Amino acid sequence: MKKQLVNFIFSMKHLALIAFVLLPFACFAQTRITGIVINSKDKQPIVSASVYLTNTTIGVQTNADGTFALTNIPAGQYELIASFVGFDYHMQTVLINGSDIKLPAIELTEKTKELKVVTIRPDVDWARNYDNFKIEFLGRSDLARQCKILNPNVLSIDYDKAANILTASSSEFLLIDNKALGYRIKYMLTRFVKDDNQGEVSYQGSALIENLKGSNTELRRWKRKRAEVYAGSSMRFLRAVIANKVAESDFQVYPLIRSVNKNSPGLQEGYVQTLVRRKLEVHEYISRTDNTGLFAIKYPNCLYIDYNKTPFANYGSDTSFKINQIGRYATIADLKDDLALFDRNGNVTTPGAIIFEGVWGQRRIAELLPMNFDPKKD
Repeated sequence: MKKQLVNFIFSMKHLALIAFVLLPFACFAQTRITGIVINSKDKQPIVSASVYLTNTTIGVQTNADGTFALTNIPAGQYELIASFVGFDYHMQTVLINGSDIKLPAIELTEKTKELKVVTIRPDVDWARNYDNFKIEFLGRSDLARQCKILNPNVLSIDYDKAANILTASSSEFLLIDNKALGYRIKYMLTRFVKDDNQGEVSYQGSALIENLKGSNTELRRWKRKRAEVYAGSSMRFLRAVIANKVAESDFQVYPLIRSVNKNSPGLQEGYVQTLVRRKLEVHEYISRTDNTGLFAIKYPNCLYIDYNKTPFANYGSDTSFKINQIGRYATIADLKDDLALFDRNGNVTTPGAIIFEGVWGQRRIAELLPMNFDPKKD
C-alpha cells in the first residue's frame, strides 16, 4: 500500500504534555497579520508580491508601499509564504491564538542566475512520466478525474530507471482547477518523489486556494461535494477530538497492534495486525501541550480510526481479531515518532511524525480542503 509522506522538521525536546481535559476549549477571535516585503539588496518595497498562508484561502498581494494585511485568520498554526517572480521565496511558521501579529520586514533575495543545461528527451517519455505524476499527485478518485493542471510546462519531471524513482518540482505555481470542489489551487511544488521500490509517494509544497466562479447550480453542487469530503476527513476528526465529539461525529477509534510476520509476507506490509474491539477514550491518545493551540497524538500502538456506524459487522462478537486489510472508510494512524502535533484547524503540523494508511492515506490534491474551511460558512 502506498503511503503519503511529508518531510517536516520540528523540535519537540522541550514540549510538555498536559492531561487532556474533556471540556470545550476557549474560542479565539479571528485575527490579522500585517507586515512589509522588501528587497534584501536595496531595502526597497516589493510591489505585488504574493503573501499567503499555505493551504488556505487567505492570501493577498502587497500594496504600492510593500505592505500587506492578512485578515480573518482562525486560530491555528500556519506556514506564511511571501514570493515574487525572480526572488527566492520566504517561509515562516506563525501560530495564531487570538492576538494580532505585526511581522518584522520580510526580505526577499534575488535568485542567482544559472545557466541551465537543457536535455532533450523524447516526448513519449515526458508524457508517460507526466501521466504517472498526475495519478499520484492529483489522486485516483472520481474527484481527481475532474481536476486539470493548466500549466504543466512549469514542471520539471525526471524518472530514474535504475532506481525506479520519479521526481518532480515546479519552477512557479502549478495552476490546478478542481471542478469537483470548485477550487483553483495555486501549488508551488518544491519536491515530489514516487519510489516504486518502497511503494511510497511523498511531496512537499505550499498552496493558495481560491474559489472558482460558477452558476448557482454549480455553487450548490460544490458546497455539497465539499461537505462530503469534509465529513470523513482527518480535519473533521481532529476538530471533533478537540470538541470531544468523536462519537457524535460517527468516528470510532480502536487499538491496532502490529507485529512483524516473517512467515507470511503476503499480509499487508509483512505485519500481523490485531484489531482490539475496545473503543478508546480521547484522553487515551490525545494530550494538550504547553504550547497553546497545539495538541499531541500519542499512543503505544497504531490507531484504527473508522468512519462507519457498524465497523465490525463482519467479525462476529470476538473481542479481538486479525485483519489483513483496512475497512472501506477506515484509516490506520501509525506514529513514527513519540507523538504527532496538530492545531485547532485539525491540521497535522508534524506530518512526518504520523503516517495515515487507508482512506486518509489515499487522499491527494483532489481532496484538498483549505485549512480554514468551515462547513457552516462555506
